Amino acid sequence: MMVFLMKIRDKGGLAQKLFDMGTEENKKKRELAKQGKSSLMNSIKLALVDKIVYSKLRALLRGNLQLSISSSAALSAHYSPIHV
Repeated sequence: MMVFLMKIRDKGGLAQKLFDMGTEENKKKRELAKQGKSSLMNSIKLALVDKIVYSKLRALLRGNLQLSISSSAALSAHYSPIHV
């Protein structure tokens, strides 16, 4: 998975912006859910990112990822809540 994330960072541009938007929108979705709310715009943005970015990550992992553990260094809070 980290290879995928590094490829996105190296590629930059639209791929990186979409991935970053996805992580931010996932964060907003969790915050809204804590308040018992939802947002149509948030759902639309997440659907777009899912179609373009997360689907490629799922294909790369072939549905085999069940758990991810970070043991050598602290996992950035920015990436820990990614749901694929």
